[in-house]
Amino acid sequence: RDADGGARSRRDARSRRRRAMATPISNVYDHVAVRRAYDDATVCAVLDAGYDEDTRTVDAKIALSIAAIGAACAAHAVTMTNDATRWACAAAYGALACGAQCVAKYAERDALLLTRARGVDCDGREPAAWARNERSKDGLTVHVRCERLAETLEVIVSAKSDGKCEAKDAVRCDVRCEEFVTEDGEFLEDEYEALIWRVLEAFERGKGRGASVDCRAAIEKMK
Repeated sequence: RDADGGARSRRDARSRRRRAMATPISNVYDHVAVRRAYDDATVCAVLDAGYDEDTRTVDAKIALSIAAIGAACAAHAVTMTNDATRWACAAAYGALACGAQCVAKYAERDALLLTRARGVDCDGREPAAWARNERSKDGLTVHVRCERLAETLEVIVSAKSDGKCEAKDAVRCDVRCEEFVTEDGEFLEDEYEALIWRVLEAFERGKGRGASVDCRAAIEKMK
């Protein structure tokens, strides 16, 4: 019953995301808007494939930021004669703020998405046997890299422990920025989702050759 409820919840979330992404891109020459559409679509595709987002790093950043704000407020609230307490609060604010930045830099490593281990997929079916291997047992790290005004972006999938995507079995798939965006600004989400699912399958099956090698051709030949 819990699995059925989770599957329904994922389907409802997918429907909400699809409605939100149905709005066309107002300016197809706006590189930031196009990049944001690819980021959103990539996250949706990975979650729809049955992976749940690992929000622990986000929760940690929020908690540290709230604590830092509390320390800053305490520093202003103490009496002007209590210099030691005020400086202690100021030092705590600096440490907590740096802690939030360290989580982003060393735990998230600028990843677009961190996931937990794969469970049932978005339709409630159990994942295939190759989805329960060593590569994906702890979850994934997903990057979408694109230089400013570049015509191609790189979708990179690796194990969550491989934060920098330096492992030899990481999968990289290059996508032209205009490939899934029509002249009218419509984002072809279904076609892009199908590609991302094949990228995930390629990683789970060990088809990756590292983040320095584009595996697009090999991915498209997979059966």
